[in-house]
Amino acid sequence: TLMMMTATLTIVNAMYESVPTTFEDWVTVVSSQKDTELYAPNHGVAFPRQVGPSEKYPEVAVAALDLQLKNLKFGSIFAVEHELLEDDQSGSFARQSGMMGEYMKVLTEVLCYGKLASVSGMKYIDYSVPVSETKPSNESAYPWSTALQGGGANRPAAFGVFSQSNIQAGIIALMNQKNLQGIRMNVQPSRLLISPHWSFDAHVLLHS
Repeated sequence: TLMMMTATLTIVNAMYESVPTTFEDWVTVVSSQKDTELYAPNHGVAFPRQVGPSEKYPEVAVAALDLQLKNLKFGSIFAVEHELLEDDQSGSFARQSGMMGEYMKVLTEVLCYGKLASVSGMKYIDYSVPVSETKPSNESAYPWSTALQGGGANRPAAFGVFSQSNIQAGIIALMNQKNLQGIRMNVQPSRLLISPHWSFDAHVLLHS
């Protein structure tokens, strides 16, 4: 029985790793064994100042976000008799167990994109996707705002159609993004997250 469980677990893990997802391109994945992980993205130090002859160099302040993330557990149990797995000549039941790994990877993708969108009431099948859980205490609106602390903005004042000019305007706006110190961040946009409805248009625009 232990060998059967080990083999099934190997199938589940292998299927998890084989599912193609895209969230890894724009999130940082770290392992954690804590109930709650303290997460304080550092916005860096203040900008240098000119120093005159014999003057002391000024001290610079640092700024960071006060965030914490509670670790949550997800999982499922596939109840099947040991004899059924042993007599499974077609391997269909073994593949069903592999789908547990596939669905877990899909759930991770759903959670990442759902929390990025941070829309209240979002659902996937019968699972409610919560809004962003990383709202700092000093922000009135998060994660998307035109008036972030420090003078930053990560969304337009008004949304427009998907076009070359609006993509260019978005890139320029992101290059003017400011951190908590009021300093323009070194932003180099490299990902375009869009609806599948616009995938063909995006392909044409990016290769034009």
